[in-house]
Amino acid sequence: PKAQSPAPKAESPVDWIVPAVFGVAAMIALAAWVTSSLAAPHGDWDAWAIWNQHARFLFRGSESDAWHAFFAINWSQPDYPLLLPASVARVWAYAGHESTLGPTLIAMVFGIASVALVITALDGRRAWIAGALILVASTFLIQVPSQCADVPLACFIVATLAVACGDVLRIPDPGSRIPAVVAGATSAMAAWTKNEGLVFALLMLLVAVIVAVRRRDGRQLLWSIAGAAPVLIAIVWFKLSLAPSSGLVEGQSLDLLTTRFMDLHRHGTVAVLMIQHMIRWSAPLAVAIFPLLGVAAIWMAIRSGGAVRLMTALLGLMLASYYLVYVTTPFDISWHLSTSVDRLLVQLWPALVLTVFMGLRLQPPVSGLQSPK
Repeated sequence: PKAQSPAPKAESPVDWIVPAVFGVAAMIALAAWVTSSLAAPHGDWDAWAIWNQHARFLFRGSESDAWHAFFAINWSQPDYPLLLPASVARVWAYAGHESTLGPTLIAMVFGIASVALVITALDGRRAWIAGALILVASTFLIQVPSQCADVPLACFIVATLAVACGDVLRIPDPGSRIPAVVAGATSAMAAWTKNEGLVFALLMLLVAVIVAVRRRDGRQLLWSIAGAAPVLIAIVWFKLSLAPSSGLVEGQSLDLLTTRFMDLHRHGTVAVLMIQHMIRWSAPLAVAIFPLLGVAAIWMAIRSGGAVRLMTALLGLMLASYYLVYVTTPFDISWHLSTSVDRLLVQLWPALVLTVFMGLRLQPPVSGLQSPK
């Protein structure tokens, strides 16, 4: 028998109030980004000391080998990947001159895309609430116009998870190769954006291998590798042929790393500082919002399983990698952690919000409230 189409649901005031609230939050966020960009057109310290500085070398020395000179500036992190600086340099090449408008627009595009991807991957009221929740985090708002690489990395991370675990592409064919290709490409672009993205790309590759083994079907894995290959070739060439070693590994040895890792005092210091920063993250607008959503994601993973459990595990492993770096860092732990952990949490923030709200969508009905069959 032909299935009857469901009766149209009456629209409640909430159905237009929630998008309106998101619209107000988005306009406030955009105004804040524009104001911050006008006040600091060159971005934060890391923007002009690292990312835009590398872009200037690429732009000014593009017709010769002069751009190689930035590798000699040790304090400017010359080992960092080049997706963001190369993008800024490309915009300047199109414009024919260096302009602060180029990196400003790139920063805003990545900020808007991070929110739009979460909204697109969800549906109904949850989409608008999730989008507004991302914008409530003041630390995320501050980082968007900073012109640093943390928000672009956050964008590629949430794009990978939305495509691999969500339905952002709305492809009717469940066996389509397109999600695997796109997820491979975006995870590789995360690795080409920042060194933390290398960890994420390796984790995604591990997940793809595990899924292929469990399903006894490697076609999706091969399509994912195909999507990542062009960017991975650039990364390998850059890391092996051009980039110097990172300050985190230069002069390190296995014995030294083991000694630091076995030091319980270092573990206690890192744990306490990370918890403190997580609680203060995005204060005063949203105190403790990151750990609260982290607990919610774990709860959703336990109840929902599947994609939500995988996404929660990936974000947990990313946090664990940050923790491991801080424990074994050759720098002063308090200085290293205090000057970077807030930005590291920004990298995971849109993906964490997406994980929680995907879990809400997939929650099973409460026992006793099911409709009779």
